Order: sequence, then C-alpha cells, then structure tokens
Amino acid sequence: MRIEELKRVVETISSPNILLIGDLMLDRYVWGEITRISPEAPIQVLDVRKEEVRLGGAGNVAHNLRTLGARVQCVGVLGQDFSGRKLQELLEKLGIGIDGVFTTGCRPTTIKTRFLSQNQQVLRVDNESREPIEKDLQQKIGEFLYTHLSEYDLVVISDYGKGLLTEEVLSKVLNEARARQIPTLIDPKGRNYQRYRGASVITPNRKEAEEATGIEYVDFTSIERMASSLLRDLDLEAAVITLGGEGIFVCERGGKGIRFPAQARSVYDVTGAGDTVIAALAVALGSRVPLLEAVQFANAAAALVVERLGAVAVSCREILDHYLLHPGELMQGRRKIKGLEELLEVLEIAKDAGKKVVFTNGCFDILHQGHIAYLRYAKSLGDILVVGVNSDSSVRLLKGEARPFAPLETRMAVLAALEMVDYLVVFEEATPLHLIERIRPHVLIKGEDYQDKIVVGREIVEADGGRVVLAPLVEGISSTLLAERIARRFPKKELADL
Repeated sequence: MRIEELKRVVETISSPNILLIGDLMLDRYVWGEITRISPEAPIQVLDVRKEEVRLGGAGNVAHNLRTLGARVQCVGVLGQDFSGRKLQELLEKLGIGIDGVFTTGCRPTTIKTRFLSQNQQVLRVDNESREPIEKDLQQKIGEFLYTHLSEYDLVVISDYGKGLLTEEVLSKVLNEARARQIPTLIDPKGRNYQRYRGASVITPNRKEAEEATGIEYVDFTSIERMASSLLRDLDLEAAVITLGGEGIFVCERGGKGIRFPAQARSVYDVTGAGDTVIAALAVALGSRVPLLEAVQFANAAAALVVERLGAVAVSCREILDHYLLHPGELMQGRRKIKGLEELLEVLEIAKDAGKKVVFTNGCFDILHQGHIAYLRYAKSLGDILVVGVNSDSSVRLLKGEARPFAPLETRMAVLAALEMVDYLVVFEEATPLHLIERIRPHVLIKGEDYQDKIVVGREIVEADGGRVVLAPLVEGISSTLLAERIARRFPKKELADL
C-alpha cells in the first residue's frame, strides 16, 4: 500500500453507524516490581506500583471502532457488579451506545487481570462464566435486534466464547442482517464455524482457520485452501485470515486470494491486534472502501498496536501521521520486484477489481530526468504501472559489451524507490514480447521516438481492446549521451580515481 492510497482510504472513511454484538469484558492491569521470593511458597512476590482498567474483548473492538470515527451501539450482557458498572461507565465516556447492553445477577462481568513486572506478563487471572446466557436475555437481545437493526450500516460480531453468542442469538442476528442486506463481519471462536453460516466476512487467525477447516498449515497454498473451504462451506462473501508476522490473507468469493505482508514493526504485545483488524476493516467497509484497500488499511493499523502494551486503539489520524513520517514501512509491506508468475497472480486480482494495468520497459541504465518524466506519464494512464527491465545480458545484446553501466541489481533498486512504479519484472530476451503476451496490459507505453518504428506487442494489446501510447520525451538527454559527456569530460585515469 502506497502512502497516497492510505491517504485516499483515510479521506474516504466517514462515520458509519455500526452495531457491535459480542462478549464485553474488562481488562485490568497490575504493574509492580519483583525483587524477592515468598517465604510461604516458591513463588515470586509482586510489589504493586500501579493499576489500570481498560475495555477488553468486544469492548476493545468498540473502543477501536469509536476511535476510528464510527458511531457504535453495543449489544451484550454484563453482571450486576462493580466491574459491569465500570465497563458501562467506560463505554459511555467514549460516546458508545449501551442501549443493547443487558445486566444479570446470574453471571459475573468477565474481567481478565494481568500482572506485569518490567513490562512482561507474569500471571493472568480470569474471572468469568462461559455458560450460555439465560433464555430471557436471548429474547431481549432478539427483540432489540428486530427493532433497531435497520438503523445500522454494518454489524460486527466479536465472539470470545463467553456464552453470549448462542445458536439462537447468532441465527437471529445473521438472518435479520441478511434479510435487510446489512453486511456482517465476524471475529470467530471455536471449531464449529457452521454457526456463522451466512455472514459476509469472517476474520480468523491462522490457527483458528486450521482448526475450523481441518487443513494443516504447510505453506501459503494451505492458506488458500483454508480460505476456499470457509467461503464455500459458510456461504461467505470474503475470508480474511490474519497471519501474525506474515501479514494478512484475503480471498473473495469467486476470486483468487492475495497475501499482504506484515508491516515491518517491533512486536511488543499482540493483545488486541485482532480487535484492531476487524474494527479497521469494519469502519473502512462501512465507509464503502473496496475490500482489498480496507484489508490493507486494517493491516497497517494492526502494525501500530502490536508495539504498545495491552489492548489499545488507534485513530485514522494516528495511522496516517505515522506512515507520513515513516512511508518506508508501508513499502516494506509490498515488495515491488516480482517474478513473472507471482506478478501474474497479483495482476489477476487487480484486474478483477477493475484496475487498469500499464506496461512499459527499458534498460534504465543511468537513471535520469527523462526516465522520471516518462515513467510519471506512464503511471498517469492507469492504476498499476509494471516496468519490464532488461537483464544485463539483454542490455549487452542491445547496446554492446560495454553496457550496462549499472548492473541489474542497482538498476532495479533505483527503480523500486520511485513512487510511480508499482511492480518490476526482469526479462532476458532482446524484447519484452513474452512479458506482454503473459501480462496482457490495458495500456502499452513506448517513447515518441517509436513513431515510425515497430512497437513490440502492439498487436497483442490492441487485439485485447487495449491501446498503445507513445509518450513525450525530454529532449537532449539519454543514458548514452550522459555516458559520452562523462567520457569527454574526464580522462580515463581521472575516471578510475572517481
């Protein structure tokens, strides 16, 4: 994802009205120092220095949704206890609706207490019930959904397996949402994913997808099979599988999957990263951002929260400001230099999404102002610019044994640094005919010096309904002229000393 694309997504995001149904919980953090062993038992003693409570579980999803700009209404169940009242207070303070939150004296509010020393967890204590909620609560939730569901742009279901999302509740929300054509996103739990049949998008992590499909992870073809299985068996529109340090995989119904690599970050705490992914995805989709861009936005957001301790939320402004200061981190998540087969997979997905592919080629030996103007012009004619680059042997075949001046590795590195170039692919032949036959671009670009010359690949592109465009050139500049100028200006001995 380029910084321009991230800007466009952030500018598109509005304030979608989102209904969140899920297991609300409280996260309690206790920080202290460990300097001694208890005389009562061989255990560490934590001297408490600070305590803090935060929204956890579906509460953290709500926090993320609200921080990203959504209007949020929660549906859930809390205990009639201090933790439940505190959780409601935190939600209301953020401006999150709690009209759909019901209380009961039959179960406690879920609270997870984490004990930390030197910013490392040493113990976690959970106080919760995983029993299904009572029938009267299920009925109240069903009535609330029936009455209010039409008010929302999108539904998020955050399942932590704490008893809220019974078969009856899930069936009610999915059937009502589908009948009213409201998209549903689910962060799942457990092995029985048939409960989620009929949702729009599901977002398991790799381990959860393995367990749900019974497909063992071996390589990325395994991920594709998992996604295909989920799409087919659950009648989904898309499956989004989070892969931890290896990024995020998305596959739409009838399409081919694509993996977006993780942004290069120092992982500090993965708590809540999945909450951030589904929240960012929901806010983007609720604002009518296309799925592939929404997934990349979610990937960029999650990369920020893993550097922070505990369940935290980030805003659109924080995300954009961070990557404006560190644009290289976005580019690290997308490798520009591709092998042909990998490139074809990426372009197939892009074409399916309606993107226009532009192709050009060249040696790009001693990159200069003319190259920059030429490539910028090429990019202006479509969405994705693919540049075929002559290998060293191909350059020698065309230009003579003294060329190239810069080896292929150097030429590719310089081209990859240009913001207008999307993908680079090497070819060994004298012409890029084989690349054009395989890539089938919508637009083929050559310089205007080809006015009276044969443009290799013209017949292929035009037969597909595409077009050939001759780009204007900057007069008086070329790699050959620059080399000749350098040779005239510096004697051989001086050149050797440079």
